[in-house]
Amino acid sequence: MYCSKCGKEIPEESVFCPECGSRCKLSADKKNKEIDTKEIKELIINLIFSPINTMKNGNINLSSKNKIIYILITTLIMPLITVLFLRSSSFNLIKSIPSTIAKFSGSSSWNINDSIEFKNQFNMIMQNLFPTGKIYFLSLSSYILNYALLLGIIYIVFKFIIKDNFDKINILNILFIISTFNVLLKIISSIALILGLLPWVALKLFSVILMIVLVYSLLNTFIESREKLIYVYPATLVIVYLINMKFIFSIVVFIMSDMFLNNFLNFM
Repeated sequence: MYCSKCGKEIPEESVFCPECGSRCKLSADKKNKEIDTKEIKELIINLIFSPINTMKNGNINLSSKNKIIYILITTLIMPLITVLFLRSSSFNLIKSIPSTIAKFSGSSSWNINDSIEFKNQFNMIMQNLFPTGKIYFLSLSSYILNYALLLGIIYIVFKFIIKDNFDKINILNILFIISTFNVLLKIISSIALILGLLPWVALKLFSVILMIVLVYSLLNTFIESREKLIYVYPATLVIVYLINMKFIFSIVVFIMSDMFLNNFLNFM
């Protein structure tokens, strides 16, 4: 390689140019990149096993830019995981329906061909009602709405009304931590979806409770008015839940209305 300052050819592993003494940019960048990658791996492990202490001790030693990039990537990945596993495990979710029907009807006429036909019909209905793109959009929008409203309302209340010492970097750190946990829980729950509906529901319920407790514990590490957080946090959760449910209901109604309208126009 060549020195970016004087142009002299220097060995590949050189850290400084022997001619002008300037630091080799390529070598420095490569070293920094390796250090950053190692630090991120260690940080994620610490976040998973000890999120509260990591937050309390301020051990999230990443720039705000890197945190934002990480949060954006994980936010975009999570709905994609939902869509992929939902499609791939649809047969496992519905294969119990024909067997249940056969059991209660006392008939043994449900064979593998009936199950496959039932699956194909189910997939066709689901594709018409909730196409992949719309499922992704709904999941992504609901996730963003949840945490944007939750942390946004709490920030406004404690920063401008209660006048607590509430730094924006704390919000970024919380988002970084919960993004890590949400991706992990999303992968685990998606795998549980393959095993059946009941394990998936149980794990989803556990995930919701875990995230509620985790966010509260993270907020509790730096908010000074902790006695007020006990009341503000549950009230904010209720508000966010109601808004999110209304949003989801509106989107589902819109999708179904659009589907019926398209079918009606095609029929005409």
